[in-house]
Amino acid sequence: MRTFIALAILILILLGLGYLANSSEKSASFFSDIRKERVGEGVSLLILGRVAEGQGGQWHAAPNLTDAIVIAEYKPEENVVNLVSLPRDLYGEFGGETFKINEVYSRKKIEAFMEKLPEVTGIEVKNYLVVDVEIIKTAVDKLGGVDVELEDAITDPVTGFRLEAGAHHLTGDDAIWIMRNRFAPEGDFFREKNQHNIIAAVFAKFSAMSRAEKTAFLLGMAPYVDNTETNFSIGEIAPRFNNVNKLIFNSITLDFSTGLLESSYVPVGPQVISTTTSDATGTSSTSSRAYVLVPKDGINNYEAIRKFIEEKLTR
Repeated sequence: MRTFIALAILILILLGLGYLANSSEKSASFFSDIRKERVGEGVSLLILGRVAEGQGGQWHAAPNLTDAIVIAEYKPEENVVNLVSLPRDLYGEFGGETFKINEVYSRKKIEAFMEKLPEVTGIEVKNYLVVDVEIIKTAVDKLGGVDVELEDAITDPVTGFRLEAGAHHLTGDDAIWIMRNRFAPEGDFFREKNQHNIIAAVFAKFSAMSRAEKTAFLLGMAPYVDNTETNFSIGEIAPRFNNVNKLIFNSITLDFSTGLLESSYVPVGPQVISTTTSDATGTSSTSSRAYVLVPKDGINNYEAIRKFIEEKLTR
């Protein structure tokens, strides 16, 4: 998405490539820069899911904005992946600028954002990757679709897309619509929960494959991994993962029920308005306002949010 942690399907690819690197001699040349002494060390990733240029018309116009911001923390001893979603409308100061975190990519503030993450979440993150919806669609379709249970119906009045509550077999396009759905009573929180459900469904489908099927899928996805934006190499990260078939997912999302966030509005961009009356002509300046989410304890005050996340983490 994440994305659309998307987005987070890339976690699957990374874990799966680790599986290949650690279990298949045939894949040795693919991982020429593997450092075996780091096997089992664990890793934390910031995953930013966005719609790439030219794709906005199909999946809503939002080029260069990250609709999913997911932290994936893999704990090898527990074989757990902590998935922490941060709402895209969270507003704060990062790298000397104040903005919603869905602008972290367009403003080129990823490194500054990662420096702030321990204060926000209690998780230190040094590795990031940026993916677009096409890799998610491709991965789900190459898996033959995934099965999910929707707690609530999903409707997109712009396109007419709708899925009722209950069990569904999702195609790649279905997964994208769900992970990017903007029209639900819970807003982004609804979308974040479904993103985590899809991630778990993808891993379940992958785990049920034979070794030959896994190898074919992962090697087929390798070119898409090469096209993502990261600050690390696959060979460096993949060997840190152990048994991907028995992973436990610990899903953490922030919604209004936590009492940690509140809605607000901030001015954006001056607008010049021409005014004409019977006796005067002139201009006046005003500002439009953007919806944001801020910590209930005040902008840039993440102490309560960090404590909440730390209590939910599997450590």
